[in-house]
Amino acid sequence: MDEVIIVLGSRLSSQEIHPQLKGRLDVALGFGSTLKNPHYIVSGGKTNQNVPKTEAKAMSEYLISNGVNRKQIFLEERSMDTIGNAYFSRLLLKKLGDPSNIFVITSCYHMNRSKFIFDYCFGNGFRLNYEHCFKYQVEDDEEESLKKAYDFFKGIVPGDYVEIGFRLISTHPLYRNLKLYPGANS
Repeated sequence: MDEVIIVLGSRLSSQEIHPQLKGRLDVALGFGSTLKNPHYIVSGGKTNQNVPKTEAKAMSEYLISNGVNRKQIFLEERSMDTIGNAYFSRLLLKKLGDPSNIFVITSCYHMNRSKFIFDYCFGNGFRLNYEHCFKYQVEDDEEESLKKAYDFFKGIVPGDYVEIGFRLISTHPLYRNLKLYPGANS
């Protein structure tokens, strides 16, 4: 697997893809059409308990309905936020074999924080590309969210996914006490 496009999810309000998530997926589809044999990681868990599917499942269905072969799509369904998107996508890529090029796609307003988090979770051994984003503006406080990300990674060496995993299950409110792998919480 040479090239992987990671598409970050966004909280679903229904089973239908909302405009922001559709925009991210359309950017991925457009960019993917320029690559020889792209694979896609759609990243997003079940962030809305009123919707019976994960963000990743909804994104996968959209990609398939737009002509992507399901064998080219990998679902990352454990993440509940951007840190989870990066961390669990990194673990998934470790299982799949490390690609030569990784393209991270999200909304443009969200890209600076995503870049910081993905660079931390992946470390220096990967070529990550952040040039493709969907122009969508929301009233999120990205500055405050970026500060929380800085605080989360403080003292961790970039790329140390073992330490990041322990910090995730020990301090992050969305993942506290999650079993990341056998023996993780012992």
